[in-house]
Amino acid sequence: MGLKEVVERIAGKRPASQRGSRGPQERKRSRDEATIQVPNSGSGASRSPSPPASPPPSPPMPPPSAHPPLAPSQQPPAPAASPPQAPVVPPSSPPPASPPPAAPARTPEPGVGSADATQYVEAPALRSDELVGVLVGIGGALKGEIYRVYDGENKLGRSEACDVNLLDAKISREHAMIVCDEGTLLILPLTAKNPTSLNDETLDEGDELSDGDVLRLGNPGSSTFRFRTVEGL
Repeated sequence: MGLKEVVERIAGKRPASQRGSRGPQERKRSRDEATIQVPNSGSGASRSPSPPASPPPSPPMPPPSAHPPLAPSQQPPAPAASPPQAPVVPPSSPPPASPPPAAPARTPEPGVGSADATQYVEAPALRSDELVGVLVGIGGALKGEIYRVYDGENKLGRSEACDVNLLDAKISREHAMIVCDEGTLLILPLTAKNPTSLNDETLDEGDELSDGDVLRLGNPGSSTFRFRTVEGL
């Protein structure tokens, strides 16, 4: 079917009132519509050109920045780098003070000793005589003390003038004497106010003194000594 027959067919189906009342513009529009509705059969039918494809949408523009970029002359200066700080070194502590040197220990007399600490008491005068024995305190105020006895006369008493100074209030200032004469040892009392005892026997006069004898100078409760000879040490 040709284009003309299609138009006439469509126009013949409408009422005469509608056909007569349409003007040239309406008829042209009807032809255009009829042209669009023409089927795609037949070689005489004409095709209307396809509408051109719409261009792809352009990418969205980024929103304008609230703060426009500054000119190079208006850029804020870069912060200056702070100089490196030197490490803090803690103050060194002073070296600990060295303890004072200890006093040298006193060496007891060879062969003589006790559980208690002992001290040597020298005679006031320098003695150049030969050592013959010692008195070892075993009781009373002078327990643990050791006193040297030399060849010749050895006066015993509380006085500082005595050869053997015995600091006990129960002993007289000049109490007794030990004498060594040519190897013989004697103990002699010097006062009757404070007696001298040898092996628990009170002496009225001198008596011989031997190694191991016990002397008490004064009444019971005063200092007691054991006499030891050099040979017996």
